[in-house]
Amino acid sequence: TKLRFTEVGHLAGAMFDTYFLETSRAVSHADGDGNFRIFYEILAAPPETKRELLGADWALATSSDFAYLSSGNRVDSETSDWEQTFQALALFGLEGPSLRLTRALGVVLLLGNISFVEETDGGAAVANRADLNMLALSLGLPVADVEDALTHRMIQTANEDLLVSNTADQAVKSRDTLAKVIYAGVFSSIVSRINILTSAPPTVTGKHKT
Repeated sequence: TKLRFTEVGHLAGAMFDTYFLETSRAVSHADGDGNFRIFYEILAAPPETKRELLGADWALATSSDFAYLSSGNRVDSETSDWEQTFQALALFGLEGPSLRLTRALGVVLLLGNISFVEETDGGAAVANRADLNMLALSLGLPVADVEDALTHRMIQTANEDLLVSNTADQAVKSRDTLAKVIYAGVFSSIVSRINILTSAPPTVTGKHKT
């Protein structure tokens, strides 16, 4: 946290940098530990709130529905302070249409439910079509495009770009990497929004304190 003071010592504003974001927690955690709290808070919200934040299919969703939340000691009933979190976000203008960022968090959870099987040629295929369909719907992309992105990768050679199949293990790593990148993007967007509203005006000529 960087604090900006005026020449006479008055606080003029603050800026925040992301020092260390443990994105691996979004996809795996030790037994007895939990995922990021925001996931449990969203799923603890009333059905109508989940429908508004995540979509119509989420009204009855609970943490037990998602592989990324399947282990750990947190359950929805223990994280009922979702309302306080969203009130805090609203202070920084993250409400209404701006809260569509929660749909990105929903995509993270849906990615964790995608599993893969290895076909006879060694390439991966998505095993659970219903979860794939829901993921594609949340992303607003064709199902075939989502499956191709998860089960294939591009290799650059000196002369051309080659599209090759992932093995099942490689597809899992690709899925988890995408989930971590999306979570980090949501986190960064919130930090950026906070910085816009808390940073000192450009006319302030004082000192920083970290």
